[in-house]
Amino acid sequence: MSSKISAQLQAKLRKAREKFVKAEPAETNSVVNRKVADGNYTAKCVGLEFAEFGKHAVLRFTYEITDADKKSQESAIGQLVETRFTLDTDEGPAYIKRDFGRFGYDDVNDLLDDPDASSELFMQLLKLNPVCKIAVSMDDTDQWQNVYLNDVLEMDDETAEVAEEEEEVEEVEEVEEVKPIPKKASAKKDTAKDAKKKKAPEPEPVEEMESDDETGEGTEEEEEEYEEVDEPSEERELEIGDIVEVSYKGKDVAATVISIDEAASTVKVQIGNKRVIIPLENVFLLEG
Repeated sequence: MSSKISAQLQAKLRKAREKFVKAEPAETNSVVNRKVADGNYTAKCVGLEFAEFGKHAVLRFTYEITDADKKSQESAIGQLVETRFTLDTDEGPAYIKRDFGRFGYDDVNDLLDDPDASSELFMQLLKLNPVCKIAVSMDDTDQWQNVYLNDVLEMDDETAEVAEEEEEVEEVEEVEEVKPIPKKASAKKDTAKDAKKKKAPEPEPVEEMESDDETGEGTEEEEEEYEEVDEPSEERELEIGDIVEVSYKGKDVAATVISIDEAASTVKVQIGNKRVIIPLENVFLLEG
């Protein structure tokens, strides 16, 4: 299916545009169009495009029959049928608007403003795999078979497909909000880069030493030893691969940093075989 509109077809579409915009959607009726045994069928819409038909520009729908209402009509399964709506007549645009309304497109007045853009829209619609109920009926001349779109039974959920694609790209098995750790995180300044300082061991009680002189003070060596214990560890930024502690399902657990999103202030960590996204302020760097 070509998505590029020829200059000749562009001219015919421009000519048809005025009547198309003025047309109102046609009323639902029971007569329609195609080339198998008359009857009702289930079909997928597999083609939708602008085309030339004789001296007219048309919009062509193509359906693939997937099921028949009667056993005697099952020979039609797998066959392709189509309907052509002439764009520069009074009836054609009305039927087009009616059928697009069934697909969920209620306003298509601009369909002929940019035919190339409309062709992209047609492709998007087809990607939703519409399953339809169609009727087939031979006209009074017994020369032309009408195919009529009775109903759209189902279409894929486009938003769900997008969400699945994003999940595959991220390769995240589970993402859940992690509650703050009340006993450790309260002030905003207590971020991951402060965690090592917070985790520094508390100094052990220092027993009062008997002085070697009358002043009652300890020796210079003893004072220096106490200062080394009391001095906090040097701070550093959180890095990928660091071992951290987070609250997961009500427990404090160790995790490995997978990625850091500074803009969103979140960190993705690995906990066992799961990957979890949590706020940066609730990540505590472990020593070691």
